[in-house]
Amino acid sequence: MILVFIEVSFSTHRKNQEFQTEDNVFSTETGNKSVEKLQNNLIEDIPKDAVWQEVNGSRYKFFVYSAYLDRRSKRQWLVRIIAATRTKNPDKAACIFHYNNEKEKIAAKIVAISENWSLVYSAVFVICNLKNFTSIPLSVSVIAYNPTLSSYATASNNILVNNRNAEDFTLSKNQNKIAICVKPLHSYFDKTLELIEYIELNKILGISHFTFYDASTGPNANCILEKYRNEGLISVLPWRLRMKSKIEIRTEGMFAALNDCLYRNMYIFPYVAFIDTDEFIVPRFNFTLMQLIRWLSSRYNTSTVSSYSFQNAFFYLQWMDDPNVEFANDIEKKLITFRKTRRRIKLNAHKQRSKYIAKPKNVVEVGNHFVWQFFPNQNTLNIPPDIAILHHYRVCEFGGDDCIHLASTVDRILYRNHKMLTCNVAQKWLLLINMCNLPKINFSNVYHVCQNE
Repeated sequence: MILVFIEVSFSTHRKNQEFQTEDNVFSTETGNKSVEKLQNNLIEDIPKDAVWQEVNGSRYKFFVYSAYLDRRSKRQWLVRIIAATRTKNPDKAACIFHYNNEKEKIAAKIVAISENWSLVYSAVFVICNLKNFTSIPLSVSVIAYNPTLSSYATASNNILVNNRNAEDFTLSKNQNKIAICVKPLHSYFDKTLELIEYIELNKILGISHFTFYDASTGPNANCILEKYRNEGLISVLPWRLRMKSKIEIRTEGMFAALNDCLYRNMYIFPYVAFIDTDEFIVPRFNFTLMQLIRWLSSRYNTSTVSSYSFQNAFFYLQWMDDPNVEFANDIEKKLITFRKTRRRIKLNAHKQRSKYIAKPKNVVEVGNHFVWQFFPNQNTLNIPPDIAILHHYRVCEFGGDDCIHLASTVDRILYRNHKMLTCNVAQKWLLLINMCNLPKINFSNVYHVCQNE
C-alpha cells in the first residue's frame, strides 16, 4: 500500500508584515483611497525589466527588480513588485503607475518575504492596488518617503509591468510542460560539465525550460548558458543586487529571484520546479516528471494540490565512485550522476532540504524548500520516497568528512538513462568545445554507443 500525506497550508497562516503610512494622503489598507492623479508627462526613460534599479530617497538600501500584474483575485487586482529593502520598519513607499496619457500615484504596501534569516535586508513584495479592472499601467515607478524631508523622493526607476496581456496557460501550447527555476548562480560559477549534465538530464526527465539568474559566472559557464539561450531552452537574467550576500541579505537575495521566477512563468507553464544545479527530482517508476504528475492525478484527488514536495536524499561527493559500474566510455566516467550512486539512507523530512514542483497560478509566495503561501484552499502533497525523491549531490553539509560514516545504500536508478544522457552530453560538449574553450575529452569510445540512439 502506498501512503500519500497531504499537508494543508492556508494563506491565513502567512504572517504579512504591512507597514502603514503616517500622513493622510496615503493609506495601505485599500490603496485606492490614496489615488492622486498626476498630469500627463511623457515617460522619459524606457521601462526596464529584470534589472535592479535603485529607489531614491530611502534612508536604507532599497532596490526594485521586476513588476507583475496580479489579477487572480476577483475582488482586487494589483501590481506586485519584486524588491529588496530593510526587513523591519522600512521607509514607506508609493507607486507611480504610468499609463498612455497619464500617471497616477497610489499607496504601496511592503511585505517582507518570509525567509530572511532576520538579516537587516530582505527580499520583499511592494504591492500597489489598481483602482479598477480596466486601467492597466504600462509601467510603474516606486518612490520612497523621506521622513527627514517629510516628502516623497522623485522617481529614479521605471519598471515594465509584466503579464498585462497574459493568456491563461490552459489555452497555450505549454499546458503539459514543466519549467525549472534556479536560484542565482554566484561565486564565479564555472562548473561546465556539471552544468551541461544538469540541463541534459533534466531534459530527459521532462523539463521544457530553465530560468537562471546570473550573479557571477565564469566565462566557460557563461558561454554554455548563452548557447542554450540561443536555442530557446533557457532564460538567463542578470542579477547584480548591490547588497552584501549573507551579511546584509540571504545568499544573493535568492528569495527575490525565486519569487520573480514564480511570477515570470505564471502564465507560461502550468508547473514549475524549484531546484538547484546539484539537484534532480527523480521518479522511481515513472520516466518523466509530467508522467509522475499525471500518475498522481489518476490515483488521488489533486484538485486542491498546488505543490508536490519531494524528500531530500544526500549523495555525498566524499563517498567513493561506484566500483561496480562498468563505464563504457570517458563521458560516463565523468558524469556525477553515474559515478556517485551511494546515498544516505535517512532522508530529510519534508520542509527540511526538500524541494518541490508548484502550480504558479495558485501560489502567492515560494521559499527555498516549500511554498510559503497559497491561494485559499490549496495545499501541498508530500510525495512518499518510494514514488520519487530529490537526488542531492554535494559535500558534507556541515563541513569535514564525517558524513561518510552515516548509514548509506547504493541507488543506481539514474543509470537507466545512461545511454541517452551520455550521448546528449557528448553531442553538446563536441558542439561547444571550441566555442566555449572546454577541456578536451576522448570521444573515440562514445560513437558506437550513440550511433543507435
